[in-house]
Amino acid sequence: MRKRFYILFVARDDDGQLRKIPIPVHYLYLLVVGAAIGMLSLTGIASSYSRMLLKVSRYNQLRTEKEELKNRYSQLEKVAQEKDIQVASLGSLASEEETLSLVVAAWALPMMAGASAAPSTNERRPTLWFMTFPPKRVWRPYDI
Repeated sequence: MRKRFYILFVARDDDGQLRKIPIPVHYLYLLVVGAAIGMLSLTGIASSYSRMLLKVSRYNQLRTEKEELKNRYSQLEKVAQEKDIQVASLGSLASEEETLSLVVAAWALPMMAGASAAPSTNERRPTLWFMTFPPKRVWRPYDI
């Protein structure tokens, strides 16, 4: 059986003859197999690197989202604290208003009943006592 090989023409030598390099076929097969293995390796490396880039980008996105949520949470805490302060202020104003309305009612009842315009000291005492202690909750029909 005759050996098969390819001839590679390189260049002319000093005599002007073409220089021929014979390459056996099984070397070419090894070259093709090596190139295929190299291409598969490069493809695997590239896919691994691209997966890593996707994971890093997702991680960065989650980190920025976490920072935004942290900032929003702190802002909501500040707003909630301000609302609590406002509610406490409105509660104290409501209790003051209720106290004043009961004081005015205590002053107005004797006048409506026909008492004198200038109450005596004895008539003022219950009102002063009423102002020093917080009144109990008075039931009103519209509270239901």
